[in-house]
Amino acid sequence: MSIFMSSIKAILIAPLHHFIHKDFHEVVARMTLIDGLLFLIIHFIDKLGIWHRLPVFLGLIYLAIRRHLHEEYNLFNVGETPVGVRFNPADFPFRTADGKFNDPFNEGAGSQGTFFGRNVLPVDQKDKLKKPDPMVVATKLLARRSFIDTGKQFNMIAASWIQFMIHDWIDHLEDTNQIELTAPREVANQCPLKSFKFYKSKEVPTGFYEIKTGFKNIRTPWWDGSAIYGSNAEKMKKVRTFKDGKLKISKDGLLLHDEDGTAVSGDIRNSWAGVSTLQALFVKEHNAVCDALKKKYPHLEDEDLYRHARLVTSAVIAKIHTIDWTVELLKTDTLLAGMRANWYGLLGKKFKDTFGHIGGAILGGLVGLKKPNNHGVPYSLTEEFVSVYRMHSLLPDHLLLRNINAAPGPNKSAPLTDEVPMPNLIGHKGEKTLSEIGFTRQMVSMGHQACGALELWNYPLWLRDIIPQDVDGKDRPDHVDLAALEVYRDRERKVARYNEFRRALLLIPISKWEDLTDDNEAIDTLHEVYGDDVEELDLLVGLMAEKKIKGFAISETAFIIFLLMASRRLEGDRFFTSYFNEETYTKEGLEWIIHSIDKLGIWLRLPVFLGILYLAIRRHLHEEYNLFNVGKTPVGVRFNPADFPFRTADGKFNDPFNEGSGSQGTFFGRNVLPVDQKDKLMKPDPMVVATMLLARRNFIDTGKQFNMIAASWIQFMIHDWIDHLEDTNQIELTAPREVANQCPLKSFKFYKSKEVPTGFYEIKSGFLNIRTPWWDGSVIYGSNAEKLKKVRTFKDGKLKISKDGLLLHDEDGSAVSGDVRNSWAGVSILQALFIKEHNAVCDAFKKKYPELGDEDLYRHARLVTSAVIAKIHTIDWTVELLKSDTLLAGMRVNWHIHQEYNLFNVGTTPRSVRFNPADYPFRTADGKYNDPFDGGAGSQGTFFGRNVLPVDQKDKLMKPDPMLVATKLLAQRVRKVRSFEDGKLKISKDGLLLHDKDGIALSGDTRNSWAGVSTLQALFIKEHNAVCDALKKKYPELDDEDLYRHARLVTSAVIAKIHTIDWTVELLKTVTLLAAMRANWYGLLGKKFKDSFGHVGGAILGGLVGQRKPNNRGVPYSLTEEFVSVYRMHSLLPDHFLLRDITAAPGLNKSPPLTEKDIIPQDVDDKDRPDPIDLPALEIYRDRERKVARYNEFRRALLLIPISKWKDLTDDNEVIATLHEVYGDDVEELDLLVGLMAEKKIKGFAISETAFTIFLVMATRMQEVRSR
Repeated sequence: MSIFMSSIKAILIAPLHHFIHKDFHEVVARMTLIDGLLFLIIHFIDKLGIWHRLPVFLGLIYLAIRRHLHEEYNLFNVGETPVGVRFNPADFPFRTADGKFNDPFNEGAGSQGTFFGRNVLPVDQKDKLKKPDPMVVATKLLARRSFIDTGKQFNMIAASWIQFMIHDWIDHLEDTNQIELTAPREVANQCPLKSFKFYKSKEVPTGFYEIKTGFKNIRTPWWDGSAIYGSNAEKMKKVRTFKDGKLKISKDGLLLHDEDGTAVSGDIRNSWAGVSTLQALFVKEHNAVCDALKKKYPHLEDEDLYRHARLVTSAVIAKIHTIDWTVELLKTDTLLAGMRANWYGLLGKKFKDTFGHIGGAILGGLVGLKKPNNHGVPYSLTEEFVSVYRMHSLLPDHLLLRNINAAPGPNKSAPLTDEVPMPNLIGHKGEKTLSEIGFTRQMVSMGHQACGALELWNYPLWLRDIIPQDVDGKDRPDHVDLAALEVYRDRERKVARYNEFRRALLLIPISKWEDLTDDNEAIDTLHEVYGDDVEELDLLVGLMAEKKIKGFAISETAFIIFLLMASRRLEGDRFFTSYFNEETYTKEGLEWIIHSIDKLGIWLRLPVFLGILYLAIRRHLHEEYNLFNVGKTPVGVRFNPADFPFRTADGKFNDPFNEGSGSQGTFFGRNVLPVDQKDKLMKPDPMVVATMLLARRNFIDTGKQFNMIAASWIQFMIHDWIDHLEDTNQIELTAPREVANQCPLKSFKFYKSKEVPTGFYEIKSGFLNIRTPWWDGSVIYGSNAEKLKKVRTFKDGKLKISKDGLLLHDEDGSAVSGDVRNSWAGVSILQALFIKEHNAVCDAFKKKYPELGDEDLYRHARLVTSAVIAKIHTIDWTVELLKSDTLLAGMRVNWHIHQEYNLFNVGTTPRSVRFNPADYPFRTADGKYNDPFDGGAGSQGTFFGRNVLPVDQKDKLMKPDPMLVATKLLAQRVRKVRSFEDGKLKISKDGLLLHDKDGIALSGDTRNSWAGVSTLQALFIKEHNAVCDALKKKYPELDDEDLYRHARLVTSAVIAKIHTIDWTVELLKTVTLLAAMRANWYGLLGKKFKDSFGHVGGAILGGLVGQRKPNNRGVPYSLTEEFVSVYRMHSLLPDHFLLRDITAAPGLNKSPPLTEKDIIPQDVDDKDRPDPIDLPALEIYRDRERKVARYNEFRRALLLIPISKWKDLTDDNEVIATLHEVYGDDVEELDLLVGLMAEKKIKGFAISETAFTIFLVMATRMQEVRSR
């Protein structure tokens, strides 16, 4: 900034210093004049607390400003960034197995094993890892007292969906050393485990001066369907049939299983029946895409069918997530408009469908932009994203089975017949139970059951004594207390605590417990745990305690991460932007994505735009200041993206400037600079936090806003995006005496997140994502070639799917899908759903292009399916999560504000053209080769990004030849999920995931999955295979590889579409968010316009999907540690999964009758680890371990006003008391997870506003960074 401009700024801003919260004086001083003025707008609105009540138009403007700011100031790179042109993206016109070769300027961006990025700079908590004790936190604040549901807002499909997405996006690399947590005496009697051991998150040097260490993502953070395709070549190979591009699927429509019962899918770690069902669904989707492609293009071979079907299926997933899931999560008019705008742009669906993408991101949406935009930070998902996605409270205690043969009752639901305990739906046991239930009954039952609310005291008790799984879905020996572990993880990963988290996100921090909640009991408990220090409040607790915005299923704090990252997943991926075209997806594939969701947007009302404006400003700020790179960034042209016109197995070759961007194994980025919490990992004790603030007392549901499908959806997405690489060392947490009696585990062991040096001066270490963070459908395709091969049928581009519509299972009962780790039935059903979607796309393509072979069908179908998923997530799920008018509109537009100032890359960002995206017109197995400027962006294993402070790039070229790397990776992992027949993925005959001889589901990601995730994996394997069938029919000349690649692209797009348009809309249920999520996909011109004319007018008018080029905002694509943190949504899970009788007539509530009721199964890997864990405590620990800022610092970094007292966080007196008990009066110590749970929710939002801020940045980033 020139001296003159600095003087002008000083003159203008100085008189307003008294108005600006004191915590923001420094960050405002760093801003440009324009950004400073934009900040004043949102800060004024924040002080009034009215943005979600603004007319939709103003709400969208607010969100746009916010996203701009977060893209400027909340995207931190973790790790070194390569410099120079690396590859031609035309060489990778498909999704690579490991997520590489997406970003041409950074071939590794978004690939497996890359660093998690940062949205908030890391906060070292080494001295506070156990302050307060995680088991105390878990016992006193998290542990469920009685089940709280979400009412009609969010059902169990939605809960499974987000787990399905998590299996697609994120998973931390663990250390080899274990840590043990022991319950303090005060809670020991309340802890199921008196102590437990777990593996530390592996902290890896980044090689970067700013963020010196980071954590690696062992999934591909791209929206590439890696939950069904896997995040590397080995996994991809396991799920593919290698016939007609298809994925493996069981005859019963569920995932196939291997010899030991492990589901065959892209990601099966720590899964459950819900995820497995979704995996089977999208395996069938993939295979259907393959069939369509095969019919349309009979010349396509297996590989082409697979690649196309993967692209289609991944797009379907992304579309579902964007337009459907998100709209339910954020159920407001603004979010409905916003999510639809993300996909379609302000011109709307009809315009975009008719004329294509026109008018840039605002008018045309993020999908279909001329080029991807990573906002100058290599794509990754972030640690903060991980933290705010801690949503285990979504899970109930029982699944209520419905009689699907009986007539519906008065409520239009099939009559209840049974209650299945949730522990019976977890891991291997869950796969067996799901096989007995069947795909259709599981889906109907989840669809008619409300999931858990993201509130204090709603963390499932059964998750406090669970068996975690390793990356292959094998059970570990040590049980863990997940609630305590999650508290510990945020601290361990240096995620800022709640107040600092809010500050980083430009949200006003709390100054007292009363700021957080109005619940007197909560205030008392917070005071008991944290004392009077609100700064000590853990992020997870804060997110749960925070007053929710009406219509939001998440806290506002989590929503900010959501705001940033939801867009980033689309706009940073070249397969959703410059390569979202007929050449990459095939004409049939694009048609598949367009018609996967035919809902007309209701967001286009003038008032919505005010809400969108707010979100746009916010996103701009966060894209400027909340995207931090983790790891080195390559420099120079690396590859021609035209060489990769498909999704690669590992997510590489997406970004031409960084071939590894978004690939499996790249660093998680950062939205907030890491906060070293080594001294605070146990302060307060994670088990105390989990017990006192997170553990469910009585089940709090989300009413009618969010059902278990929606809950499964976000788990489905997590299986697609994120999973941390773990260390080989275990850690043990022991419940302190004060909560030991309340802890299911008195202690538990778990593996540390593996912290890896980044080689970058700013963020020196990071955590690797073992999934591909691209929205590439890797939850069904896997995040690498081995997994991809396992789910594909290699016939007509299709994925494997069981005959019963669920995921296939291998010999040991493991679901066959892209990602089955730590899954459950809800996710499994969604996987199956989108496998069928993929397969349907294949069929459509096959019919339309009979010349297409299996590989072409697969590639096109994957692109289509992934786009559908992203679209659903953006336009539907998010709008339900953040249910407000503004978010409805806001999720449909490209939020300029956060893209400019809240996207910091974690890792080094490559420069100039790296590869030709035309070479990868499909989703790769691990999420690579999406971003022409960053081949690895969004791939499995990339760093989570950051949303605070931009990261300089070092001059260092990557030496290995991109094609050599891709070949070696594809040869190993792709075999697991691909059938190698007609491009398809492996799927069980029963429609569920296949399983290997150990019972591990064959899918892209199977770690720590459950039946819900597994079901979604099976669903999208079927989707993939259906895409293969369609492609095979349309293009009979396509071989297996072509079918697979196309089907993966289609299926990944389907997943992204579902997440964007459906899931998110339910999560953030406001008119603004409904409009916004739809705008993300369709742009302001709307669905009808975009479906008719294509992407017109850039991201705003045409939406993020279909832009001319991906946009990583200068930060290599990755998901961030903060993204991980705000996606801790285990409270979505109920205590029971209510099975429905799908044969009976619906009752009065339009739901089939219940057939079974029992406790929810444990959230374990298909290969159980020996030690059960306390998941709430572990999640708290993970955020600390991974240097995710605590709640207040997290908010500050996201330009959100921090809390100064507990009452700023919540109005619940009991919550305030518990927060005080756990954290004292120091609100700065509040763990992010707790803060996200405690935060007052915006009406219509199922998540907190803090989490939504990450969502705002990253949801768009996941679309606009991708070129496919």
